[in-house]
Amino acid sequence: MSPGAPPSDERSLVDRALRAVAGLARRGGGDGGGAGLLSADAEDALVDAILSRNADVLLLAKHFAAEQAARFTGHALRAVLRADGAGGPSGAGLDAVVVGGGLAGLSATLTLLDRGAQVVLVDKEAVLGGNSAWASSGINAADPASPGDSVEGYMEDTLRSSGLEDSELIRVLAVESGPTLKWLRHRVGLPLEKVAQLGGHSHPRTFRPADGLAGQQLVTALLKQLKKFQESGALEIRKKTAAVQILQSGDGRVVGISVKDLKTGEIAELSTSSVVLATGGFAANDHQESLIDQYRPDLSKFPTTNGHWANGDGHKLAVLSGADTVEMDHVQVHPTGFVDPADRSAHTKTLCAEILRGVGAILLDRQGQRFANELGRRDYLSGAMLAADPEGKTFTILLNGKAAAEVNKHVPLYLKKGLLVEHISLHSAAVWMDLDVAVLEATLDRYESDAAKGSDAHGKVAFNNLPFRGERYYTGSVTPVVHYTMGGVHIDAKGRVMSGGTVVKGLYAAGEITGGIHGKNRLGGNALTECGIWAYRRCPDSRSCHGTGIRSRFT
Repeated sequence: MSPGAPPSDERSLVDRALRAVAGLARRGGGDGGGAGLLSADAEDALVDAILSRNADVLLLAKHFAAEQAARFTGHALRAVLRADGAGGPSGAGLDAVVVGGGLAGLSATLTLLDRGAQVVLVDKEAVLGGNSAWASSGINAADPASPGDSVEGYMEDTLRSSGLEDSELIRVLAVESGPTLKWLRHRVGLPLEKVAQLGGHSHPRTFRPADGLAGQQLVTALLKQLKKFQESGALEIRKKTAAVQILQSGDGRVVGISVKDLKTGEIAELSTSSVVLATGGFAANDHQESLIDQYRPDLSKFPTTNGHWANGDGHKLAVLSGADTVEMDHVQVHPTGFVDPADRSAHTKTLCAEILRGVGAILLDRQGQRFANELGRRDYLSGAMLAADPEGKTFTILLNGKAAAEVNKHVPLYLKKGLLVEHISLHSAAVWMDLDVAVLEATLDRYESDAAKGSDAHGKVAFNNLPFRGERYYTGSVTPVVHYTMGGVHIDAKGRVMSGGTVVKGLYAAGEITGGIHGKNRLGGNALTECGIWAYRRCPDSRSCHGTGIRSRFT
């Protein structure tokens, strides 16, 4: 404020500014409760500037704070960063900044580079890959080479799972899945030659590599391709770097992004016309400004399969930039997370991949009985488990030797971690389950009899790797776990972030941060498909994305 400003006016502006920051720190609209939209660093910087009577910040408060809190905090934070020596935007010639180093972020980065862009990729972790590196069952596609499957069939299965009657986003998912699979095979260089049928699918369409786990192999293959661009200078990767604020012009257009080096604390501004948010979901519930606590408090005590990084900070960043969110209460509970016998109460569980049930594993309750179709949708199966054992929520997954041989990358890993136990007889498996072997034999007799008839009382029609009896069996304890967030940032079919029915110019989102693609339930395998499609087929339409380049070669 000017030296002559009346103290009462200055105090009023301070109060107005603090109320705006407090509202966003709580929930974004000031209506109390829930997770904040400002990072702790941003909140601290703004409060310090307001209480020290920063003239620029109070001037902004005068014009923005009362009715446009999000815009006030955005402009004020930018002013504070410059005053603290962050300097003006750097990165001359920079076409795009990608935030997040999972499958969506890596795919978007490679796509942009292939089309001639200069790109900076930032990730707050020291190792790239995110939750994508943990995804192991595979990636879905309607492959023209797959007998009996079709784009229409894939779309119908996904619509049925979602609870939606129609969806432009699901149509894009199905139509673009085949070309995306082709791109991953031919451009990224991962064969993805094995295929299986997961729960809720009417055909086998979930592809995985023969020599490793799908997500890990995809991340590794993409990083190999990106290394060439790092060496040429077209790509800079900044690890341990967090996005702080998306910079926008007066009309809301993206002009850059401020990022913080988590090792040094230094904040820098990067000038760019395109920002791609690929920061993942918010299923890692650490109870600190948690979006799970805000939108699904009934799931607050459930364990999770997510890494600590999946905390929704990208969602909060987008909302501060004017983005809308959709279906934030749509959170997936996966039926099978391993209960580690060495730490049964651990909050973070290892996912027991759906591919195990896809190749023939069955689920048993404490009495050794099947209670549901193991290849039903995830919401159905989780619901059946919670109804069967609402207190303990613990079940046995049982594989035979033939099924285990078909998933010969998963089973050895789970054995090494102590999550599966190998048995040389059915009697040994029964002892492990604390059951009489006759109970287990009766369950398997009934299962094989139903398979011979082609269906069972639970609606199961696909029975793999029978007869079930053999020389080897594998058991593990599993429980329902929070796994994936279907709700998120509102995008259009091109991956452009939406705000009040209009596009936020220059802001894009891909992967689990987005909402509206899966409806109320996601089919297994669709997460990796979503990442690939909205990062490769639906890239930012900056000047670097209009060339013929890679798209003409692989479509």
